[in-house]
Amino acid sequence: MNPYLELLRPQQWYKNVVAFLGIFFGGLLLDPRAWFPVLRVFLALCFISSSSYILNDLNDVEEDRKHPRKRNRPLASGRVGIPSAYLLSVLLFFLPLPLLSGLSWKTYATVYGLFILTQLYTQFLKRIPLFDVAFLSLNFVLRTLAGVYALSIYLSPWIILVPYFVGVYLALMKRRGELVRGGPRKSLKYDKELLDHLISGTIFTLLLLYVLYAFSKPSTSLYFLTLPFAVYILFRWFHLSRSNPDMAEEAHKVLKDPGILLSFVLWSLILLYIHYPQIFQLP
Repeated sequence: MNPYLELLRPQQWYKNVVAFLGIFFGGLLLDPRAWFPVLRVFLALCFISSSSYILNDLNDVEEDRKHPRKRNRPLASGRVGIPSAYLLSVLLFFLPLPLLSGLSWKTYATVYGLFILTQLYTQFLKRIPLFDVAFLSLNFVLRTLAGVYALSIYLSPWIILVPYFVGVYLALMKRRGELVRGGPRKSLKYDKELLDHLISGTIFTLLLLYVLYAFSKPSTSLYFLTLPFAVYILFRWFHLSRSNPDMAEEAHKVLKDPGILLSFVLWSLILLYIHYPQIFQLP
């Protein structure tokens, strides 16, 4: 991969997909007019995320050079110069401004709020165990809200709670992967037993929230058809992370597992049928 593209960490852009939750659960999936603002928000989130990733790498470059795996990153390995990285980060920081033109100030606030939150984490919060996970998980809420505000639709509490605890789950899994793989990171003051307990509690919380959400819908019986797939995905993910820290530390690799991929596709199709049955109707 080109070192400049690698510096952007495009494999992490999957996190910005939550910006589309508003268009899906807001009943606007089949409205072409709703897609343009959300696609703009998605791109803006990708750019602002990459700007933060570059600054994070610049901040950690000396530490990364001592890490057995991170020393191969573009900055730590010297494949990208530090001045070039700063220039690219500044460019990516300002690219969302024209993209978000005409959208509400809340959309701007959430997109750039993601940048501020990420930098607070990089500079201070990642050195505080437990608080780092609790605070960093707000990133998923901001990404979701950016898509909601772009559409100016009703804000359901579920669209805050579920993404937040998904963020907690991902952050805890990442900590576990980092702990198992080891390295010189002194701020990592966790132990596997604690993380396993916290992950188990987060899985329970996510499933409870999902069931409560299902009960709140008129089509409750159909929603419960999705429950086995949600349970399997969370449990299988946890199981894989215990034997393969790559799956824990780099969440996008989970979709390479056939069982999780198939469950995710079936889960998505059932949700699509519940919210947009007209798609499945024969002409």
